[in-house]
Amino acid sequence: MLSSPYRRDIDGLRAIAVLSVVGFHAFPDWVHGGFIGVDIFFVISGYLISYQIFTGLLNNNFSVLDFYERRIRRIFPALITVLFASLTMGYFFYFPTNSAPLLETFLQVQHSLQIFYSGVRLTILM
Repeated sequence: MLSSPYRRDIDGLRAIAVLSVVGFHAFPDWVHGGFIGVDIFFVISGYLISYQIFTGLLNNNFSVLDFYERRIRRIFPALITVLFASLTMGYFFYFPTNSAPLLETFLQVQHSLQIFYSGVRLTILM
């Protein structure tokens, strides 16, 4: 699968997105509309993923299995790290009454992962 050629303009948009989100969270009274940075990230991701899919289809070498494998290899390590770091921090810093919602959220994410995996498996089998 061909990767997207390096584009400086996309890096510039990423920088604007990061600065708007970080600025919004760090200085909410000064920086308004930081949520636009999230929208920028969605547009960039959609563009890059679409580019990879269409390039693969045009070259007759697109594989759904490879596509999902790349997504999983990229996203899951960060997801698992954040989940377990949140549980660990919650164990030490939350009061017992507040730890129940954290554990419930953790279990909901685990359930979502199972649904995602079953969808990937069904796509592969089709």
